[in-house]
Amino acid sequence: ETLTLSVGLQDERLDEIGDPVKVTAVEPGTVVTAGEALCSVRWTGMHRSEGDELYHAVWKESHGSRTVALPFAARVEGVNNRLAQQPDHLLHPDEKVWMVRVRVLVEDFQRALKDGDVVPRPAKP
Repeated sequence: ETLTLSVGLQDERLDEIGDPVKVTAVEPGTVVTAGEALCSVRWTGMHRSEGDELYHAVWKESHGSRTVALPFAARVEGVNNRLAQQPDHLLHPDEKVWMVRVRVLVEDFQRALKDGDVVPRPAKP
């Protein structure tokens, strides 16, 4: 038995990155193994590099990437193509933006939930 999951970044993970500048994902139909990258986000931002007791702050540009993977095998069913054109949509405050949709075995998903390896997002009311 299988189920389809929408995969994205949790709010806590989004807080750890700056402004998304590029989002890439594997092609629909791709089968990934546990731990294999499904998609990645390149970002830029600013971080406080120095400061003193008078609240003078020095900011420096920062950049990096975040890779999204699952702890089980999955078949990519769909990719949110909007993110390729508008990477900053990933930070949309009024939506829970999905990056890829995958089909997985129910028992693999249940095991990952039990082990705390995935955190489900509550359904919208």
